[in-house]
Amino acid sequence: INEISQLTGAKRSVILTILTAMSLFNSGGRRVLLLLMVLIFSHPLAWGAAETPSIDLSKVSVSFPPLPINTTKPDTALDQFIFYLPDTDGQLDAQAAFSHASAFIPLKNRPVTFHTKTHWYAIHLSNAENISTELFITTGVSTAVLLRGYWLRTQETQHSNSEIQTISSQIAYGFPTLLMRLPLKENEDGVLLIEYQSIAHFPLTLHIFDSTHLLESTQRLKLANGIY
Repeated sequence: INEISQLTGAKRSVILTILTAMSLFNSGGRRVLLLLMVLIFSHPLAWGAAETPSIDLSKVSVSFPPLPINTTKPDTALDQFIFYLPDTDGQLDAQAAFSHASAFIPLKNRPVTFHTKTHWYAIHLSNAENISTELFITTGVSTAVLLRGYWLRTQETQHSNSEIQTISSQIAYGFPTLLMRLPLKENEDGVLLIEYQSIAHFPLTLHIFDSTHLLESTQRLKLANGIY
């Protein structure tokens, strides 16, 4: 259901139609419809190749202080590095949000609102080491109408297009909240945007883990819950 909610366009309409029809058929008919849905997912060329979004970096004004991830631990306070933009009508896409980077405000100045459709969070991450790494950004929420990340490398040449990498949220390693996995190359620098929709409007609480710290935290949680 979460994956379907993040689809757009013709594919989402067809899949929802098939799911509705499945409730009207017997088991044999349901198997045929299920096979048809699998074929829809497994043959994206039938829908046309999806374009990878990109943006001209000259249109992105990033003034967020960079967070040096090499010295960041899960208990590091991140509020001073996180910025926020409310999207009342939910009309912004990732490209538009990056273009409005100068309109983001410090998280500490985030207004209390219950009528904003989409909440955008931004954080500037910097890997200053000559080795690649992998980050896990936990969000503090276990469910959401929409929770998706977008990674934009900012060390590209100005006036050149840079691809926007989409990052799905997931429950992983037994961790109790939705998280995002972000691999970083050596000396990679960029901005992570998080698009968030919630019925209850609970604010996100972001923490950054590497694989070792995430595993240790998960093991402690399992011990506390009596799993081991």
